[in-house]
Amino acid sequence: MLRMVFCMCLLWWTLPAHATLLEVVTEEGPPLQYLEQGQIRGAGAEFVERLLHRAGYSYRLSMVPWARAELMATTQPNVLIFSIARTPIRESQYQWIGRLLTIQYSLFRLGSRGDIQLERLEDAKVWRIGVVKGDVRANWLRDQGFAYASGTGPGLEEAPTPFDNLRKLQAGRVDLIPSSTLGLVGFCQQTGQRCDQLLPILDLPFRAELYLAASQGTAPDILDRLRKAYGQLVKDGSYDRMLGGYQAQ
Repeated sequence: MLRMVFCMCLLWWTLPAHATLLEVVTEEGPPLQYLEQGQIRGAGAEFVERLLHRAGYSYRLSMVPWARAELMATTQPNVLIFSIARTPIRESQYQWIGRLLTIQYSLFRLGSRGDIQLERLEDAKVWRIGVVKGDVRANWLRDQGFAYASGTGPGLEEAPTPFDNLRKLQAGRVDLIPSSTLGLVGFCQQTGQRCDQLLPILDLPFRAELYLAASQGTAPDILDRLRKAYGQLVKDGSYDRMLGGYQAQ
């Protein structure tokens, strides 16, 4: 599928209950949210849309690179963002609506790269690691002492999207990428890549709680309605039916 990295794909729903239009932003991350014939699909996107319908808000759903999504959600009111990892650094930057998923991350390499063997995280510092700009995995690796690469040397190399990051791994431009099994399987299905060519070689001591969050400046009454709608979807079983099968993979 041909993709334009910086294109914005929009879904605009107008509901009668509330006049406030909420901007909802996400990045492409199959199987939770992805593009299919110009439409945003996936269990994560569908759950968020059901929540917004339940709360009765008009919204515009956009799929953009993660750095742009975070910029919108940290500089404008009435912006929702998903699926965003809840971390201590981000705690005061957003207003948190509800948890979507728990994700476990590992370092992956190509099956053909038998020269890459890791027994501990420190061993990965001699390799070039692909990360997505602004992503929680990049931030976590920085906290563990990983530096950005200089020239063609080891370190972290940024990409604008997860698809670009995977392509760099396939092309040999990076040696490792941090990912969840769930996320990698989704990208393999979208790109036609054989997942058996991608091997996890080190589980990271890092789980992320992925959330739907709102920007600061979003009105308290909007937050209350969204959180109430989230609670209703948990209580009536919609959450488990839509997202239960994706947890901690």
